[in-house]
Amino acid sequence: MKLLGKFDRMPALTVKRVVAVVLGALALAAALVAVYMLDTFLLSVSIFLVAIVVAMVAVGTYRRVGHHMAGFAQSAAGIDWTRQRLEQMSHVQARCETMLKQASIQDLRPLVLSAFREIAENNESAATRSQDLADRQQLLSQRVEKLDALIQVVEMRVANLDSVHKQVETRLTDRIGQMRSELERDHRDALGKLGNLQRSLESESLSVRTGMKEALHAISKDMGGQLDKLQELGSGSSIELGDRIGSLHDELVKPVRHIEQEIVGGHLRFAVLNDFNSMASIDRRLELRAAAPAMSGWSIEPISLAQMLEFVERVKPASVLECGSGASTVLLAYALEKVGGRLIALEHLEEYAEATRRDLQRHRLNHVAEVRAAPLEEFELSGGVFRWYARAAWADLRDIDLLLVDGPPKATGKMARYPALPLLAGALSAHATVVLDDMHRPEERQALELWQKEFSAIGVAAPWGERMLQIEWRNTD
Repeated sequence: MKLLGKFDRMPALTVKRVVAVVLGALALAAALVAVYMLDTFLLSVSIFLVAIVVAMVAVGTYRRVGHHMAGFAQSAAGIDWTRQRLEQMSHVQARCETMLKQASIQDLRPLVLSAFREIAENNESAATRSQDLADRQQLLSQRVEKLDALIQVVEMRVANLDSVHKQVETRLTDRIGQMRSELERDHRDALGKLGNLQRSLESESLSVRTGMKEALHAISKDMGGQLDKLQELGSGSSIELGDRIGSLHDELVKPVRHIEQEIVGGHLRFAVLNDFNSMASIDRRLELRAAAPAMSGWSIEPISLAQMLEFVERVKPASVLECGSGASTVLLAYALEKVGGRLIALEHLEEYAEATRRDLQRHRLNHVAEVRAAPLEEFELSGGVFRWYARAAWADLRDIDLLLVDGPPKATGKMARYPALPLLAGALSAHATVVLDDMHRPEERQALELWQKEFSAIGVAAPWGERMLQIEWRNTD
């Protein structure tokens, strides 16, 4: 029978052990992050990784036990082989004794010497084999002890993981319940505040509407009577007086009656609500570092301003030029700070330019926006003379991605907004956006019509609120 080889040892470091350790570390990290962030998904991932680690440990344990059992089987086979060899030696010894009895001493001497040599060799082999089996037996015993200890450690860790999992699940459940209660309480408080605000606005709107309705009705009635008298007095006088009366009727009576209709129809209430919602949206979007800049009658409508800020965050213009300055300059600077853009504002009055600079300083936005004083000067355009911002204030600008035309004011001259595009068309980028405010006025609508006739690069126009228009500029030259 062929002698059995030595029992092979399993390596101490294997790929599966490394993978199990890595997965265990990832499971622990995911569990800690899930507890910290209160994330049920990460907690589920950590539990899944723990299950994989436990499965890998169980498979490895099963293989190691099988390996040791194979070693025991190999040792048992060695013992059987040794027993068979001893039995063969006994048979040989008995045969030798029989032959000694039957033969003469001289004939038996070679045979006896050969038998003794074979017995000595077998005894030496059996002793070596027995020692080897004893060593293997001792090694297997040590490995079994280590395996038992490892199984105990694994069972303890699994128990600890189950305990940690239960604790994490309990804490997470409690935290989620607490957050749900807080959110429900905040939601109820917000609904209550909104209801109170709505009732307050309705009450104020009703009182204001009633008072203004009565006052405007009286003013309209009085002005109508005065105009009737003027018409009677002027019926026999010059045509100039009649034209003046008609002009006064258009400039005074019609706007007053329009305001009266707005108040009576409830449109003013919805305009106030829309402005309130838009300003709340702007406040949430920008996270102001100081008190919001003061709005005035010349400021951009909040609903239009909110849409423009959303456009800036979505399109991310690198260079913005604003014609005019004020609260919109500060809010635009906040939006551009988030996207890495730059703002230049032109202001024809130094006192307003300085006021806007102070607002920018107060909000720590001087690194984003610059206000340039630009007194008005005359330009000859399309056969006419127009007053616009001084060339020295904008001559260095190139690649403007967003042009906001909200100045100069109407009172500075006829078609005050028209020169913006004829003078700055060469400074716009190939895919710029032009925004024109105060589109409810005839002069701004006329300026847009002239732009569309003079520039083929003007594309699709879309409203931003009731008074602002966004115009695409697509220059392919």
